[in-house]
Amino acid sequence: ALFVALAEESSLILEIDAFVIRSACRQVYNWRAAGLDTRVSVNVSGKHFLHGDPIATIRRELEASQVDPGSLVVEITESVLMRDSSRAQNHLHQLRELGCQVAIDDFGTGYSSLAYLKSFPADSLKIDRAFIQHLHENSVDAAIVRSVLDLSRSLGMSVTAEGVETQAQLDWLQRHGCDDVQGYLTARSMPAHEILQRYGPLARALPQGASA
Repeated sequence: ALFVALAEESSLILEIDAFVIRSACRQVYNWRAAGLDTRVSVNVSGKHFLHGDPIATIRRELEASQVDPGSLVVEITESVLMRDSSRAQNHLHQLRELGCQVAIDDFGTGYSSLAYLKSFPADSLKIDRAFIQHLHENSVDAAIVRSVLDLSRSLGMSVTAEGVETQAQLDWLQRHGCDDVQGYLTARSMPAHEILQRYGPLARALPQGASA
């Protein structure tokens, strides 16, 4: 976190973002060449998103790697979107016109009104881990997560729960219709070749046209 904060004080964060996006696109290309049809999510920094030209960067790297834009999920934190909602809306529209998917990250930690959600063209929400940790035993957290799930469905968005680390959390989320989960319970971070080893055989076993 300190490194990112220092990088955002200079133009270095723009170069880091470009490197991350380039690496993600190349990895998607390599995975697909090996038979693993999947998407990759990348976070774009607040400085790049609000004060740089993230659309040009993403378009350039997609074209250079010859990757379908739909393979890239661009994640923007809720707090970044609220710093300049007008500029954020414009960039989100451009990302979706480009063909990328858009996710609002760390939802619930910012100060946005739920009314703003309808003006942000996003495909999915990622509920911050702070609401997931005790949701199966804390009625307030559970009520908040249920509300987000209901709201997202009404807006046509999918929901990912962050920080899922126990079976009890997963069971609760499955009962209430959460689309995806992210956390140590399902998998820890791993090198690209291990992802291919783990999920490549599964992808090859799927019917033609399906994706892992």
